[in-house]
Amino acid sequence: MRIIKVTLLTGIIAFLFFSCNHGFLKDPRLYNAKKKTQDTNMSVAPEPELDLTGGIDAFDDLEQWYNKSDEGFLASDFDTMSLVGTYFDNSNVPQYAMESGDVWVSNDTTKAEYVHAKAPDTTGQGYGISNVYWYQYRGRNPLYATDGSYNTQLQSTSKGNPKLNRFYFYRFTGDTLSPSLDNFLFAVDTYSKLMFAFAYPTKTENVFGNNVPKAWGPTDGSPFLGTNYQFYMYDPVGYVEKVDDQYNVVMYDWFKNNLAKGIYQPTLGGLNDKSQGTPYSEVAKKSPSGQGTSPFNNNSVDFFKENMKLLSGATFQRRETLADGSNGLVLYKYTVDKDATKITRTAESWNDLPTTTSLDPVIYTIGDGESATKGILTDDQGKKFSFELADETRTLTIAGGSTPEVAVRNFSDLGPDFIHRVAHEPFYKSSDGSITYTFKDKGKTLVFVSDGKSYNYTYEQPRNDTNRNCAVYGSKDAALYYAGFELRNQDSTITASRTSGAWAGTFAWDMTYEAHLTYETGTTFKETVKGKTFSYRKSNDSGYDLTLMTLKFSADGSTATLSETKWGGGVAVDTGTSLTVADGTNANAGKLNEQDVTLITSNNGQWQLKYQDSTYFLRYEDPGPSFVNRVRDGNPTFVSSNGDTVYRFSNFGKTLRMTYTGGWLGMGNFDYTYEFVQEKETENSSTSKAVYKAKDGIAGFSYAGFQLSNSDMQIQASRTSGSGAGGFVWDMTYDANRNGDISSVPTEEDLKAFYDYINGKSFKNRNVENGVAGLELYTWSFDTSKDSTLKKQVYPANTESTPVTISSGKLVATSKTSGTFLTEDNKRYNFSYDNESNTLFVEAGSDSLSYSLNYDDKGPGFINRVKGAVFGDKTYVFDDTGTTFEYDGYTYTWVGSSKDNEHYTGKDGKKYVYTKYKGGFWNVVYFVDLQDEGDKKDHVIMFQTSSTGAADYASSIMGHKAYRTK
Repeated sequence: MRIIKVTLLTGIIAFLFFSCNHGFLKDPRLYNAKKKTQDTNMSVAPEPELDLTGGIDAFDDLEQWYNKSDEGFLASDFDTMSLVGTYFDNSNVPQYAMESGDVWVSNDTTKAEYVHAKAPDTTGQGYGISNVYWYQYRGRNPLYATDGSYNTQLQSTSKGNPKLNRFYFYRFTGDTLSPSLDNFLFAVDTYSKLMFAFAYPTKTENVFGNNVPKAWGPTDGSPFLGTNYQFYMYDPVGYVEKVDDQYNVVMYDWFKNNLAKGIYQPTLGGLNDKSQGTPYSEVAKKSPSGQGTSPFNNNSVDFFKENMKLLSGATFQRRETLADGSNGLVLYKYTVDKDATKITRTAESWNDLPTTTSLDPVIYTIGDGESATKGILTDDQGKKFSFELADETRTLTIAGGSTPEVAVRNFSDLGPDFIHRVAHEPFYKSSDGSITYTFKDKGKTLVFVSDGKSYNYTYEQPRNDTNRNCAVYGSKDAALYYAGFELRNQDSTITASRTSGAWAGTFAWDMTYEAHLTYETGTTFKETVKGKTFSYRKSNDSGYDLTLMTLKFSADGSTATLSETKWGGGVAVDTGTSLTVADGTNANAGKLNEQDVTLITSNNGQWQLKYQDSTYFLRYEDPGPSFVNRVRDGNPTFVSSNGDTVYRFSNFGKTLRMTYTGGWLGMGNFDYTYEFVQEKETENSSTSKAVYKAKDGIAGFSYAGFQLSNSDMQIQASRTSGSGAGGFVWDMTYDANRNGDISSVPTEEDLKAFYDYINGKSFKNRNVENGVAGLELYTWSFDTSKDSTLKKQVYPANTESTPVTISSGKLVATSKTSGTFLTEDNKRYNFSYDNESNTLFVEAGSDSLSYSLNYDDKGPGFINRVKGAVFGDKTYVFDDTGTTFEYDGYTYTWVGSSKDNEHYTGKDGKKYVYTKYKGGFWNVVYFVDLQDEGDKKDHVIMFQTSSTGAADYASSIMGHKAYRTK
């Protein structure tokens, strides 16, 4: 079964992204302008395939409580009920209610759209959301075209009973500082009063570290189980009840618990990709704990069988595990048939070696499903087995025998243990005949001859669990007690360690003394190739291809089977073409279906078969596809479980973009584009590893190594990199999974849009002191290399100040309008910009400020310019806040500016600040003016006195001129 991972945020948690615990509403600044109209134009989903036939339509069973329009209260009550949001609890689970009142106004009759005429502004954990609009769609799913097949064909049943027109769909829009909200909530069946999730976000935008929905799609169709079921077939998520004339919106406990855990998917029979269970046999009840199935799927949906259809043709593999824990000779393959009604298990022995394990095929019939992931299999002897699929790990488990059978797609086969590979007692001989290996006693004894000297060894142990090709043998009649042996080239070659030691672990595995398996050659072509298998992997300009070609000859050599298997899913493109074999003029020549085939033999065991312009190899050791070919199709994206690491492949796998915002060990963020350099060269070339070179990397980190694992469903990057393609350690970290939840991952276009906007720009703002502009001017600058710099310039009293760098770092875009970076001291800055106002919002912890691209700097506020200052040899002494000064034994207190704005530009072009000071018995008012003199800022202060405060600047004469002394 394939479980599709989709992050479904229903409107029931429409505010969840904006709660205080999620960090966004720590900055409560909001847009205040009320919109005159609200844009309700929405993109519509493609029309789904509708299954309108077969079975009894649940909406036609009029005797059931859920088909009665007055169940609980009248269906028509929803026409006059106002949906209101109230608050979030400590787990960020929203609470809703409905209030009676005629509030809905028809907004668009073609869409059956109504707007709440009296929608008040609301809050999310105490912070404001303005320009609030509630929408109600009566009998029409707003995610589909009004005149499309969905909204027209589902209105009523075939018997004319109400169906889609029973449902009211709700939507919410509003404004915060950034961004605007547009969330689809839930659908209520006005008859049963049950609530269903009908939408999920198909695209989100990261704002201050929170994923905000930017586009929505319907839950109908394939997002979950690949079915064509409608939204009302999913388990209900709640209900509406009326108690003592009060309407309550009740969400089921299981759904609230899921929300608190961050699980937003609706379920089918209680199942989603993060839970297990069995389909419910009862319809959901109206109680907080009343979880159950939807009444509108007749309880007849077999999700297991529906999902088995998605595995049509897929093949899973496993190697037998013997009682001692070793890998045996037999490889099992489980193939789901075209109709997904049977699974055929076939078995083949390693290199067609003799085995006591039965190789007879077993056919399992797929029975009923116990759940969406579990079912029952019956073999051809009538024995039943439990059966489970887990798509994330690409595994199949069949239980019922002595041990569970666990098979995997894209199986990485380590092969049998060394001892089982030589149990048939093979003989190896070097090309020059100077070295031979003779295995006896089912591989437990080895006679090694080198330059005429014979050594007898006894099997001791395998090398380790991950290298099944090697084993350690011990000798009692040699000075060198232990030796290591390795099989290569599908066991056609054997080598021995050059140095050995006094015990099994003290020698290097630098293998020499090479010899090759001897093959029997017949007098005819058929006799020579009988029972043998030849293979090769196709190639393209990026190395080994996804296609493995195999020619397998029958036991008597009279026929051969040509098969073609694709990497990825294990699906055989050609299940096996049967070819007739005919002898040629000699043992090395023959025909396959009248086409010439040539066999090339050699004393090194590397036999080759030439057929149809291709070369097949005997005992071919399949390296698997090259790294680039494994990631070339579909531009795959890998995302870490916590979302802080994203790998995006493009250009047919030759370009890789790695974005990291986790700040590992204080190293900050990464957003580098890499170009493929080479496959990782090891002693045995590894096609699962590759080296890429960064186009925009920093010195010392120009190269990075990447590795695919877990059937290519996981990627890792080297923790350390170097200045050359081989100069780093392959200690792989930064795990990320393929086909993970990418709804929250920004696209390449989004990232480019952010960089295009931000690069080369500077944004400024002053700090705030004493409620007015302070002495510090801050500037955020962004250059084309994605470096970000925050500088501070302190307003001087006497001299110009040189800006001081506070923070700098590598900027990483996180959405179309947001980015982030981490400083060396682990302080993170999150950025978000408003393109219309050219404003940059910066969040650092609990601090949040805005900066302007076109900042009009009028300098610090007056009281901040004079705080602590002394003018005229201690004649006028200002306090540390600048709000009072002492003169002639009296204290004068600042009460405001004589102009509308604190800053005012006079006729002479200079900036004046007129500030009233009151004090003394006579209530004398001083009008104060700061002036520059030469290159000295605010050096001269001029006072004008008045007993009434009615002085006019145009006619008044300034007096008491004083120079700054402090």
